[in-house]
Amino acid sequence: ASPNLGGNYIAGWGADAYKNSMGEKTVLFFYADWCPTCRPVDVEFKENVQKIPAGVEIYRVNYNDSETDDEERELAKKYGVTY
Repeated sequence: ASPNLGGNYIAGWGADAYKNSMGEKTVLFFYADWCPTCRPVDVEFKENVQKIPAGVEIYRVNYNDSETDDEERELAKKYGVTY
């Protein structure tokens, strides 16, 4: 097994997440449960979290399904994510 390089994969986004990620390299992975291409990518991130470099945080943003909150909707709108 590869050593954990110090990165992180976080399922969920909120204002506090952004504040806590300042100074880090932040990747937003826009995700929806109904999306056929999102699910395998989510699995890949989870299975390979130890390969994420130090200082990198990947946030799964649930942008368009029944569990999406207002912050996630606004973030998707800000970046023009529709699918």
